[in-house]
Amino acid sequence: MSNKSKSNFVTRSAFNDLYKRHEQFLANSTAGSRLFIANSTIQQIQTTAIDLRGACFINVTFDECSFWRTTLEDSDFELSTVKNSSFEGSNLRKARLRGVRLRSANMKGVDLTDADLSPATVTLAGDTQASDLSAVDLERAKLVDANLDGADLRHSNLFECDLSGATLTGARLGEANLAGANLSGANLRGADLTNTQLRNAKLIGCDLTDAKLDGAQVFFGLSSLAKSMQQKLMSHIDWVMSEGREGQRAVLKEAMLSECNLSYAELTCADLSAANLRGADLTGAYLAGADLQGADLTGANVTGADLRGANLIGATLDRVNLDLAETSGLLVKSRGRITTMQTRLNS
Repeated sequence: MSNKSKSNFVTRSAFNDLYKRHEQFLANSTAGSRLFIANSTIQQIQTTAIDLRGACFINVTFDECSFWRTTLEDSDFELSTVKNSSFEGSNLRKARLRGVRLRSANMKGVDLTDADLSPATVTLAGDTQASDLSAVDLERAKLVDANLDGADLRHSNLFECDLSGATLTGARLGEANLAGANLSGANLRGADLTNTQLRNAKLIGCDLTDAKLDGAQVFFGLSSLAKSMQQKLMSHIDWVMSEGREGQRAVLKEAMLSECNLSYAELTCADLSAANLRGADLTGAYLAGADLQGADLTGANVTGADLRGANLIGATLDRVNLDLAETSGLLVKSRGRITTMQTRLNS
């Protein structure tokens, strides 16, 4: 059987035969043959932890397939379409996915380190097709140094995704979830981050030149703070994201933070008692459960700030409009019980 499929539909038996020949090829390059499928549809194929290193899938449609924890390192998926399929936990390091299209695909925990997801050339005239990863679940995926030039990632879930050093020039990330993502050293020049969720994203060394950030929820004030304060806030982010398993709760008692830009800062459950926050920008700041007893918030901007369950007893709130902040009860789960922590104010 030829390794280059001539049919438009690859059956399970045909795929299994191709896999066995590929397995022989990996063991001995003079035996078997590399798996190569082009211009075909692969439907309802399920694999678990098999080795498909270096396999070629050119312009292939994967429909209702499951490649769970499959090794696909250095494989080629150029111009392929993945729909209603899962590659959860698979290794796609150095894979070539130029012009790939993902539809209702589960890519949780996928390792795409050094993968190429840049546009693919589709005509002799040089027309290109950008990779489409819109509305895809890439939670905790690894995309270190990946090429996502011009990729469409709108509405995608990139929660805690590692995009350090990745190329995202001109990428479309509108309304994507990048909360907790590592974008250190990433190139986002000209990227569209409109209304993107960037809570606790790491942006050290990230190039955002000409990026569109309208409505993006991101904390840009970190670099303007003293190094010791930066370290405390970074450790606090780790503490919040790991639910106390890593990092350390920020104790900022009597901290001098007047006029500081703390917009969208992560201060959940932080100790800010007696802190000087006069004139601080707390727009969208995460202060749920924070201790603000005796703090001076005179003239602070709390528009959109999360103050649910915060302790504001004794705080100075002159020229502070709490109606613009979220001050409803905070649901807290402890020892299997759910209780409501109310925002506390002077009576």
